[in-house]
Amino acid sequence: MCITPSNAPLRHSRHSLHGGQLLLTHYSGALPGVLKEIGGLADEIVLDTRCLPRDPSTTGRALARCCRLGTRLQITGPMVLHPNLENALKPAGFVAQAGAVAGNTWVYAPHWQQRSAVAPDAAGKHSQGCAMVVGAGLAGAAVAASLARRGWRVCVLDAQAPASGASGVPVGLLVPHTSKDHSVLSRISAAGLAATWAQVRGLLKQGPDWQQNGVQQCAPVALAASGSGPHAHATAQWHASGGWVKPARLVHAWLAQPGIAVQSGCPVARLAPPDAEHAQWRALDDAGDELARASLMVLAAGFASQALLSDLALNGTASTALPGLPRMPLLQAIRGQVTWGSYSATGALLPLLPATPQNGHGSLIAGVPADTSCEGVAGDAKATELRWFCGATYQRDAQNLAPRLADQQANLARLPVLLPATGAALATAVADTALHAWVGIRCASRDRLPVVGPVPGWSCLQSGEATGQTNAPGLWLCTALGSRGLSYAALCAELLAARLHQEPLPLPASLARHLFIERRSRY
Repeated sequence: MCITPSNAPLRHSRHSLHGGQLLLTHYSGALPGVLKEIGGLADEIVLDTRCLPRDPSTTGRALARCCRLGTRLQITGPMVLHPNLENALKPAGFVAQAGAVAGNTWVYAPHWQQRSAVAPDAAGKHSQGCAMVVGAGLAGAAVAASLARRGWRVCVLDAQAPASGASGVPVGLLVPHTSKDHSVLSRISAAGLAATWAQVRGLLKQGPDWQQNGVQQCAPVALAASGSGPHAHATAQWHASGGWVKPARLVHAWLAQPGIAVQSGCPVARLAPPDAEHAQWRALDDAGDELARASLMVLAAGFASQALLSDLALNGTASTALPGLPRMPLLQAIRGQVTWGSYSATGALLPLLPATPQNGHGSLIAGVPADTSCEGVAGDAKATELRWFCGATYQRDAQNLAPRLADQQANLARLPVLLPATGAALATAVADTALHAWVGIRCASRDRLPVVGPVPGWSCLQSGEATGQTNAPGLWLCTALGSRGLSYAALCAELLAARLHQEPLPLPASLARHLFIERRSRY
């Protein structure tokens, strides 16, 4: 972690080095504000006196929030700038180290009992343990990869093959969310895109698997009241950081990392928490037989996660320990249908297809190489064939996977909005070609933000507090990525791993709280 004090507004960036084995989190801004946004615990802090505010009286307490028991604080720079610095450090729990230069070396060792004060090795005591992830989509694969990089042995369970659900969409857009007030969603989206592109560039092949050639954002100023007449003029915005990615390819790349074992065709019907007979979490099938066991359980099964949690609350051996579970963010199933066609069947349509992806009221992505091995679609398409995709629909509380003609027509009807000049001709030409459909069920929360964190009642590191349980890190959740799974998966996985290990968070703490499962007070 690196902090660059300045008078400018807070800035945060995350850099992955050596294949994710080394993470550098960089903060810049006023020191008191930066310390509040770290959200993790440090093993050692080096502080230059020239970075301290004129009145360092609150600096000690701010530093203490970033420390675990035994954290070493090294003071550098001219002490003459703050001769009374020890008056700020001692009341906060810092003890001067004997034998060191006076005032230069301190250790965080408060004489009072603190629930949040964790021993230096507490965050990593489970790092060589076993973890189980339920769900082999974008969320589950990203979590498995993040945990494996930290030394966990990870078992991933899925009822089908990896990326068989919503993460099996043939192609997806990576494009930032924009807003005039730079909203929470926009800022989280920007952090998510940076995290995903870093993974994509390191794991996938440019061209067949992804292309960062920008995205044209079409934002209609007004639409006809009936929704059927000519649309009003629209403004366009160019996103140079946007592009398309094949989600299934990313899922398989994450699951291929060392330390990860995948068990396909293993539908999990129930979760069994640790008890007097079993010291670990267990995943059970319909017959009650054990599928796998692990000290850490992570639910990343999309909408199916809600049924598993509900069953645990009603039938679990410790249901009385889950007072917060009924108030957790409720999950919602979102059906989406994508329309696609091949270049070989379009003929005269090719000149109408845009060179870069279009997004806004629907989307259009052209020039995507076919990859039937990961798409899971039938046909004799060759790997060199190019395809175009438009959609997707967004239907709440719907789980029917059968393609619908009305949805195909709805996807085509959006083309004139995306491409006002050629959209009408494009929609007509496309309708005369051989069309195909892909259908998937996404999962969203009520506020359309992901849900990440320890399930209340089942975590020994809940809210950064040690509860005394040492044999089971607990039950964690990573789901509700909605229609932005590509944008959120890598970020949410790193957020989960950082919270579990009490590392600096992959985004400012004030922003990360919008993704925490504890935000139940909004509902």
